[in-house]
Amino acid sequence: MTTQKTLRQLLDEHITAGHLTYDQADDISVAPRWSFSIQEALYYLAGVIIAVGVVRLFVAVLEDASEVSISSFLYVIGAAFAGVAWWAEKGREIRRRFGEVCEMAAELSVAFATGVLVTYLWTESEVTGLVIGSAYFLFGFWRSRHTDFAGTLTMIPSALVVGGMVGAILDLREPNDTLPMMAAAVVLILTSLTGIKFALAPRVAGSAFLIGTTSAWVGMHEGGWAAAVAIAGAALMFNYGTRMLMIEMIVSAGVIITASVAIVSFNTFDNQVLQGVVVIVVGVAMLAVTLPYARRRKTL
Repeated sequence: MTTQKTLRQLLDEHITAGHLTYDQADDISVAPRWSFSIQEALYYLAGVIIAVGVVRLFVAVLEDASEVSISSFLYVIGAAFAGVAWWAEKGREIRRRFGEVCEMAAELSVAFATGVLVTYLWTESEVTGLVIGSAYFLFGFWRSRHTDFAGTLTMIPSALVVGGMVGAILDLREPNDTLPMMAAAVVLILTSLTGIKFALAPRVAGSAFLIGTTSAWVGMHEGGWAAAVAIAGAALMFNYGTRMLMIEMIVSAGVIITASVAIVSFNTFDNQVLQGVVVIVVGVAMLAVTLPYARRRKTL
């Protein structure tokens, strides 16, 4: 696998091939990935105000209502948001993105309604959360290829909910209680590499959660074989991130490797100077591995 080319390099190749002029290439290079207008900002502001009003109405009307009444009301709200989303997503860019916001609001309403109803009928809340979270993750994964951001953003909390519910069902204790959340973080990173839209979001979220869960897992094991597993996995992640120029994966892998080495060093050596030397040696080794990629990158 070769190192991924930058936008500027690709534009220069097209200029050389005669596909673009210098002015056209400059326009492309400085164009923002997203843009929005005053009209779109007002759309979102209006949506937030409406949402606040709906919540206030919900609290006032259903303060003493039964679970069935609450879930029914939420289903109605979800259907209303879904209808607006269906209408808006048929429009152009601004209206389509507003529709995606409404789509996420509909999903949230239906999720709460289902959770309230199923918990009322069946008290196994962990299983309920697992089923709902899994369904929403699969739905979000499917929608991530048809929406700009709604489907992808649906996947992130869904994966974390599934990880949390699996941990609760298995009733894992230290030092392995973080494993389900580690798995959820890995799933988010892997799904971000499958060509979905707005792939940066699950990759950043997964990388961030992987740092915390993996460091905690290695720390609970006081290093040992857990550190070796973490370092090996992070090394693969670091290698892929370097090749594909994914800074979030590079940073995450670097932090995991550093934390794992530090934990092993602190639990192995009593001498603080020696502990620092070990961590420095690992840092130098990482630089030695990275420099060839940097030199190769300059020659592209």
